[in-house]
Amino acid sequence: MNRIRFLQISDLHISTTRNIAGINQLPDYVRRRGVVGVELGVFSTYNPRKLLSAVELAHEIHYNSSTPLSAIIATGDIATIGSDADLRKALELFEGEPEESSDFHPYETIEGDPTLKKLKNDGVKYMIMPGNHDRYNPAIFYLPRSSHFENVFGEYWNGPVNAYDPIEGDEFDVGIIGADFSLNSIWDSTNSFPFHIIDVFGRGRVYPEILQELKEKTEILRDKIESKGKRSKILWAVHFAPAFAGIPSASILIDDAELLEAARECRVEDILCGHTHTPRIYEPVSGVTVYCCGSTTQAHISGGGTNGCQLIDVVMNDAGEIKVELRNFLYDDFTEVFTRER
Repeated sequence: MNRIRFLQISDLHISTTRNIAGINQLPDYVRRRGVVGVELGVFSTYNPRKLLSAVELAHEIHYNSSTPLSAIIATGDIATIGSDADLRKALELFEGEPEESSDFHPYETIEGDPTLKKLKNDGVKYMIMPGNHDRYNPAIFYLPRSSHFENVFGEYWNGPVNAYDPIEGDEFDVGIIGADFSLNSIWDSTNSFPFHIIDVFGRGRVYPEILQELKEKTEILRDKIESKGKRSKILWAVHFAPAFAGIPSASILIDDAELLEAARECRVEDILCGHTHTPRIYEPVSGVTVYCCGSTTQAHISGGGTNGCQLIDVVMNDAGEIKVELRNFLYDDFTEVFTRER
């Protein structure tokens, strides 16, 4: 097999409360959940129709295309906040049992909620990592850092750096390594003082110890693949988009240049990310391409954007080069389905 296929989803914002689309709805959101205060930076949860459409797309690609999916990569902000309730609701997307009596809708639970579990049962792997929303701690005014993600998604994430099992092809294997650069504390949200409180909610930081672990695990994974006589292609997956032009200051990845330099040092040509809610492919430094997935299912996308997900093919071309090919699928509000971007 000279083509290995992934579907990337990101920024799902799954919550026990659906369709929060603007700040004007927050008071009712707060009242119903019995919490005190305003969830800064959490002005939109997920749209269940969009989530179902994304799940339908995953099934359509896997069962009805010439190349089935090898894995689904979820690059963070799986839940709206890092509460046990929101995270367990998000886990249902991956672990909810499909309705056994329905061959027509194998992507829904008996309660009618979207689920990817049939794909998992048929061999599609999950590669799931946290984002800043998943770290919002409801016990301390939604400040970083909540550890509930590990409690709920521990089967899939044992970070801060997680090297997933390689996906095997005929002539090459693909290794994916995820790294979590969410803030450890409010004091890490800036390199200077005083800091703006809003920065605490949207920023990440390239911590040197996590970056070093990422580099070490990259070489270990590459050696593991190549020791079997196979060629390797290593991709990094992080939530925060490095050097994303036009990103608001409150959403930057601090010290992102260190991440990009490490990628070049480790011969990693491709980085998958989310966070910005804007699909974009760009090359911030020579030899490193960033594939930024938009928000797949957030209820409201500001600035006239649209929801999206990314179909990623890793292929060997006629020259023997192993490259990434990407197709965006964007959500159409009229048809309520994800369609390939032209």
